[in-house]
Amino acid sequence: MVNHSPFFAEMPESRRAVFLDRDGVLNVDTGYVHRPEQVRWIEGCAEAIQLLNKLEYRVFVVTNQSGVARGYYDEETVRRLHRWMTAKLRSQKAEVSEFRYSPYHPNGVIPRYRLESPCRKPRPGMLLDLMERWPTMIEGSFMVGDQATDIIAAEAAGLAGYLFGGGNLEHFIEGILAAQTGAKHAQDYRSLSETVRMRYVLNGASAKSVRLLGEQQHQGFGVVDGVDGGPR
Repeated sequence: MVNHSPFFAEMPESRRAVFLDRDGVLNVDTGYVHRPEQVRWIEGCAEAIQLLNKLEYRVFVVTNQSGVARGYYDEETVRRLHRWMTAKLRSQKAEVSEFRYSPYHPNGVIPRYRLESPCRKPRPGMLLDLMERWPTMIEGSFMVGDQATDIIAAEAAGLAGYLFGGGNLEHFIEGILAAQTGAKHAQDYRSLSETVRMRYVLNGASAKSVRLLGEQQHQGFGVVDGVDGGPR
């Protein structure tokens, strides 16, 4: 597991957090994306992160990058892309606290990366390490991914997990937050004043209500067959 973390002079405060997969959630998954020119942003990506920032959630990105183990690109290439993505999002006032990636795969061609790592999703290592480094309130925190492995990792870490099937990420996130506020529909959530939204979100709501919304929203969404959930 690899982290891009600042040095903490003192322990940060405990806050809710949202964990986002990268390929298929932030950017279109066209297969082993590793250069800026390959990035096609998901609609509503920056706006979703802006909203979470405004509501004082920390935002993390956790991504399997087996392309390193397979020899398609190296770790510095991944880090370079993440620095570029961070800067692009920041230019739109969307702040990601930290990117994490796992360069391992049991079938990798590079020996030092050929292993079953505890940080490779569906294992929860990246999530657990982030929650230890950045004190996280479990209740109200959640993960959004586009593959079954993301949801398995979230649940193993004690978090609610939501399968994103494409479309507008901001609207998808609003739907999850709507369940926390008690709003019946995402548009009801958007109509609430910012003050009311802050009160509801900071007071919290049951994780069960968020999971229920996820089950309703994701009815009919396909789940990738197999535990590995694809090549990443």
